[in-house]
Amino acid sequence: MNTEKIWFAIVGIKPLKGNEIISDANGAHVNVACISDTKANFKRNLKENFKYHKFEVFEILDIETEENMKIINKENSEKIKLLNEIKEGYRFAWGTFYTY
Repeated sequence: MNTEKIWFAIVGIKPLKGNEIISDANGAHVNVACISDTKANFKRNLKENFKYHKFEVFEILDIETEENMKIINKENSEKIKLLNEIKEGYRFAWGTFYTY
């Protein structure tokens, strides 16, 4: 029995040495989607994926699953875009980096 779900969150990240994606920023928040079987594994998968891309995760906010996700504006919702990427076969997807 497959118990995997599509999970969403807003993730706070900081670039690590060698990061070329947002190397000129102090950090960012980004919407993410990921397939996982539990909330704990979702958090672990996020941290591993971001570490691979040379980011440190410093916070994970607004965790929800596909079944209970809130869409405020369907025309512009990044969550819908991420959901579609996961349904196309990706196991992890991220949206726009909102840097500071």
